[in-house]
Amino acid sequence: MTVTTLVVCTAISAYELLVHFLFAGQVTGTVHVSVIIILGSLAAVLGAFFALRQYEHLRRHTIREIDLRKQAEDSQSKLLFKTHQLEQANQELVNQVTERIETLRQLKEQERFLSSIFESIQDGICVVDTHLVIQAVNPMMERCYAHAMPLVGKKCYEAYHGASAPCEICPTQETLKTGKSAYRNVPKTGPQRKVLGAQDLYSFPLFDSSTGQLKGVIEYVRDITEQKRLEEQLRQSHKMDAVGQLAGGIAHDFNNLLTSILGYVVLAGEPASARPDGAPTLHLSTGARP
Repeated sequence: MTVTTLVVCTAISAYELLVHFLFAGQVTGTVHVSVIIILGSLAAVLGAFFALRQYEHLRRHTIREIDLRKQAEDSQSKLLFKTHQLEQANQELVNQVTERIETLRQLKEQERFLSSIFESIQDGICVVDTHLVIQAVNPMMERCYAHAMPLVGKKCYEAYHGASAPCEICPTQETLKTGKSAYRNVPKTGPQRKVLGAQDLYSFPLFDSSTGQLKGVIEYVRDITEQKRLEEQLRQSHKMDAVGQLAGGIAHDFNNLLTSILGYVVLAGEPASARPDGAPTLHLSTGARP
């Protein structure tokens, strides 16, 4: 029960009690009647006042509830708007992640494709930096220099030639100085710096695509040992052909000379009557004395 209700009820009870006393003859006189009437009016006013106060309280409470409901509706609207924005941002993030995953997949495919090409080349490929340190090699280089494995991380002249200083005939150093491709024919060495053959060494500059600065050299190595052997055989064959042609010419000239000599010998052995007119007379000595 509220305070207002309690006050109103008390005022009404007091008014009823006074009326009871009036009609019971316990209260007499005009003054007493006036007092009773005033008290009754006061009770009625107090009741109306408290009733009005209760109404004002209810009105404020109702207005507060309406404001709270409106705030709740506004908050819900904002929440829905923020939720929609979050869903859009989440969808954009999902799209970006999907695109990035696809990009990474394509990059990996390209990397595998380039790696397969790098590994399938049947000549040696070596990548060195500006300090002649090996950065990458293909399987052919690893097979050719298996005795010096691992190659990556070593100086090229240490790994390939067992040297302690750069080679004098080095196209790679020329490329580092000029920024242009170069070529040299260099010996192919094995363990203990044993020369096993020959190889063509091509060097190509490697530039940084973002800065344009020279960042290393790509070496292309082709083993020409068998080619050199065949060329040497061909040179020896040409020499033998020349010697054969020279010997054939000498033999031909000697045969012509020998034929003339034999002809004169035969002619000298015939009787003088059988000789042609003007033929010289040859006297052959048998070596026996008369």
